Amino acid sequence: MEYEIKIIVPFHRAFHNIEDIANLDKKKFYFENEMAKGFFVINYTPECEDPVAKTFFSIQQMASISSLYFSHTINSKYIEFKFYIQNIKEEMKSYDKNLSKEENESLYLAGLIYNCEDEYKKFLFAYSLSFQIETKFENGIILFNGKEYSYVPEIRNTFDLVNTEYEQIQIDLLKCYNYLNNIDKFHNGKSKTNASRFVSILSKINNENDIIAKLFFILMALESVYARGTAEGISKQIIDKTKLFLNMEIDVKKLRKLYDIRSRYIHGDEDIELDFLDYNFDDDRYKVLNDLYSYSLFILFSTLKKIIDNNISTIDFDYKVKIT
Repeated sequence: MEYEIKIIVPFHRAFHNIEDIANLDKKKFYFENEMAKGFFVINYTPECEDPVAKTFFSIQQMASISSLYFSHTINSKYIEFKFYIQNIKEEMKSYDKNLSKEENESLYLAGLIYNCEDEYKKFLFAYSLSFQIETKFENGIILFNGKEYSYVPEIRNTFDLVNTEYEQIQIDLLKCYNYLNNIDKFHNGKSKTNASRFVSILSKINNENDIIAKLFFILMALESVYARGTAEGISKQIIDKTKLFLNMEIDVKKLRKLYDIRSRYIHGDEDIELDFLDYNFDDDRYKVLNDLYSYSLFILFSTLKKIIDNNISTIDFDYKVKIT
């Protein structure tokens, strides 16, 4: 039986062009996961062309105060993912004898559609890693055989090196997506190696809004690949090993400051704002935190580029003593 599964999503980006997304038009991406094997084709459209999706987005925009507020300043574009399922693994076709045929088919179909949704989310994460520029993908619609089936939630790429003193690091999108689909590195979405664990932690950083929490996750990511053993000497390990692995000079003061800030927060020596109140850090403190965040992102994505370019599973370091 042929299934037509499509996910259509509006997106926008303030003050920057969207050439990197427009260039994805008609590109094909293959996947193979625990349930199925297939591919999807991307269709970039300045305007929504599907009549069902167009109605859905019109209603959504009318219901959203923020959309109405920004409607004259931000114009959303659209990106469509059309899925083609080539093979479904036999173990996924087994029926539950306690359910009717119709109920089994409904569960099977739901699993297939949510499997496509997972690949869509995985692709957007790969995109976020490949292009470090803030982009918002709005709530989208899932169409099954031309009819509205469900929706996908808003996803934001919060990584942004464009508005910092550091250059954006170009990471190959296809290689990045294939890395996430490698069953030797990930199984059912769980990382299996220290390099894939590093990539998984990046998803935590991207989904977190609080800058302090982001810095905590950043150090977790760095330690996953650059540190071993007890807490003693962890920061020195990271400084030494990043310099070796990335073959570039490291700002030692900034990395040490990052660890100092984490230590102060963990041990309760730093003031913390009430999370539910709309307070901002004072200017000097906020500037320091943002500078550390931007620099640590630069280190993270420099590390990621080497992992993706070389398809690395595990990173290990050996210390040797040379006596002359």
